Amino acid sequence: MATNNIYTGIWTNHARGRVLGSTLTLTDSQALALVSVLAVLITHTSTRSFKILRYALYHFRNHEVSRDGLARQQDVLLRNGETDMAMLPVLGWIAYKWKGHTKNPFRRSSVVFIFTLVHMLLFIVAGVATSFVASGGDQPVIAKGKDCGYWLFSKKAVGPLTAYQTERLKVASLTRSYERLCYNPDSDNQSECRVFPRPKLEWKETHNSTCPFKGDICLEGNAASYTMDTGLQSTAELGINTPYPMQWQRRTTCSPLKTEGYTEVRVGTGKHGENVIHYNYGPVGLLGNSTYWISDYEKISAGGLELSIQTTTPWIGNGSLQIDPPIPQIKRDDADVTLFFFAVGGIVFYEAVDDPLFSAHQKGQDFIMPDYEPLPSYKADNPVTVMGCIEQSRICNPRSGVCTPFVPAFDPSASFYRQVASNENELPIAFLLDFTLKTMSMYFQSIAQGASILAITDHIYAGSAIGLAREQWKKEAAHLFQLGLAGAQVEIVRIAKESYPRNHGNDTTNIMPEQFRNTCKMVIFHEAGYTSISMLGLWIIVIGSIIITAISLMDDVVGRWVQKRWPHRVLAWTRMDGIFWLLRMINEERNIGNWTDGEIPRTLRRGETLGVVEVVEGHVGVSKVPSGFDLSKETLRGSEFGPDKV
Repeated sequence: MATNNIYTGIWTNHARGRVLGSTLTLTDSQALALVSVLAVLITHTSTRSFKILRYALYHFRNHEVSRDGLARQQDVLLRNGETDMAMLPVLGWIAYKWKGHTKNPFRRSSVVFIFTLVHMLLFIVAGVATSFVASGGDQPVIAKGKDCGYWLFSKKAVGPLTAYQTERLKVASLTRSYERLCYNPDSDNQSECRVFPRPKLEWKETHNSTCPFKGDICLEGNAASYTMDTGLQSTAELGINTPYPMQWQRRTTCSPLKTEGYTEVRVGTGKHGENVIHYNYGPVGLLGNSTYWISDYEKISAGGLELSIQTTTPWIGNGSLQIDPPIPQIKRDDADVTLFFFAVGGIVFYEAVDDPLFSAHQKGQDFIMPDYEPLPSYKADNPVTVMGCIEQSRICNPRSGVCTPFVPAFDPSASFYRQVASNENELPIAFLLDFTLKTMSMYFQSIAQGASILAITDHIYAGSAIGLAREQWKKEAAHLFQLGLAGAQVEIVRIAKESYPRNHGNDTTNIMPEQFRNTCKMVIFHEAGYTSISMLGLWIIVIGSIIITAISLMDDVVGRWVQKRWPHRVLAWTRMDGIFWLLRMINEERNIGNWTDGEIPRTLRRGETLGVVEVVEGHVGVSKVPSGFDLSKETLRGSEFGPDKV
C-alpha cells in the first residue's frame, strides 16, 4: 500500500467521544515540527506564568514597614527574576549568605522557595506531557478510502486469478504469523501486536457442548463437542470507527466425526491400480460423488501431515468447490459447515496418543540410534480422521435492540444486515460488519496453506509428533477459530488500505457496492511513519498559553486595583525594585543624569553618559568620571568587594 493513502488532518475517534476523540494525524516529520513548537510554547507559557506568580508573591509581602536586607533582596529578586530555574539557586544562595547576619534566613526564604520549586516542577511535568499529546504509533490513523473494496478475479482470466491467489497467500501467511504471536497468552507486550486497535479479539470456550449435527455422527457422543463464542462485541473491537456502533457475535462448534459408515472402498481404482477410500459426507463438484478420498498408495507414500478442507459455503458460487448437497446428518441451514480431513499416516508418534483426531496405538518398530536407548514408535490408528465445525454469526443494533438470527456467511436473504439498520447512517456500518464477519470463516482463512496452518505443526519435528495433548483436537479447533478472528482483523485493514491488486483492467471486479465504498474511511489502525495528536491536549496547551500570557500582561490593570489599598506595594513594584529604577537611583544619588519617569526611565538629554563603577576606600560606588583608582585584585583584596570576601 502506498503510504500516501493515509489520511492526514483532523478526524474523530468515536470510541473516545467527540471531545477526547478529536485527533490530528500528521506525518512523523510534521508532528516533530509541531511538538517542537509546542515545547517552545510551553517554555514561553512557563515564563509568563512565573511572572504572575512573582507578581502575586511580591504584592502579598508587607512593603509598608521597614525591613532588613534579606527581605529587600528577596523583593528585588521577585521583581526581576525571569525564570524559576534561574531564581531557585539564587534564593538559596541569598539565604546562605545571610546566615548569621539575620534571623532564620532559610525559614524566611521557604515560602518563596517552595512556590518557585512547585512552579518549576509543574512546568517540567507539562513539558514531558507534551510528548504524550503526540503518541506516535500507539495512536490510530485512518485511510483516505478513495476507492476501497474487495477485488475478485474474472472467472475466465488466469492472470487476475493468480494475482488474487498471490495476495491471498500473503494474507494467509500474515494471519497465521499474527495469530500465533498475538493470540498467545504471553503476547500482551509484543510490539508486533499493536497494529490493530485491539491486539486480539476475545472469546470464551465451552467444553462438552451439544453435538451440532444430527444423528450419532459425532465421534465422542452427543455431549462432547467444543464451542467457541466471542459473545456480543462492539464494532470498535474490529476498528470500525463510527458514532453509530453495532454489535457482532461469532459462534463456532466443532466435533470429531465418525468415519465408519461414511466411507467406501473402491477396489483397484487408483492411479497404480491400488484401492481408494472415499469419504461420503456429500458430493464436492470436482471430486465427483465424494467429499474426500485417499488411495492406499498415498497412505504409505505421503510424508508428514496432510489437510483437506471442504465446506457447504458457496464461496465460488458454481458448486465446484463445495459440499452440495451435504448428507442429512451434517446439513445445517442456519450455519456454514466445514469439514477438515486429517491424513496423518506419514507421522511417527513416540508415545501412544488417545486424541480422537490423532489417535495412535499401533506399535511400530523402535527407532534405534547408537549410544541411545531405543525410542518407541506408534502409527496412526486411522489413515484419515475428520473434524466437522459449524460457524454462525449475528449482528445487533444496541440502540434499537434488534438482532439478526444466527446465520451462515452467505445467508439466503443476501442482505440480512439491513434488518438491524434503522436509518441510512447505520446501513454502511451494518454492511461493513457483515462483510467482515464473512472473512472470519475457517475455510476462507485456512484453504490457502493447507496443513501448515495447523497447531500440531508446532509439535512435529522431522516427521515425528512430540508433546501432543490428550485433546489436541480442541487446540486445533481453537487455533482455526482464532485464525478466523485474526484474519478478519487483517482483512478489514487491507481493504481500508486498498491493498488488493486491481491492475488487470476489466478482469477484476470490486464486489463492494459503490454506495458502501466510503466505509473504508471508518476503519482505524496503526501505521508506522505517522503520528496522531490529541486535539484536546493541543487546544489546552494553546488556549492555556494565550490565557496565561494575557493575564501576565494585565499587571497595570491589577496594579490600579491594588493601589487603592496598598499604594506602597505598587510603587515598589513599578519604581523602587525594577532593575532600571535601581540604576536610576544609584546615579541620582551621585547627581548623575536628569531622568524621566515611567517604567523605563530615560535621561532627558540625548547622549548623556552615566557614572563609572569605582571602589574607593573599600566601598563600591558610582563616580561621574573615572578616578584612576587601581581595580586589580591586589588592590581590592581586603575590601568588602575583594575576591577573598565574595
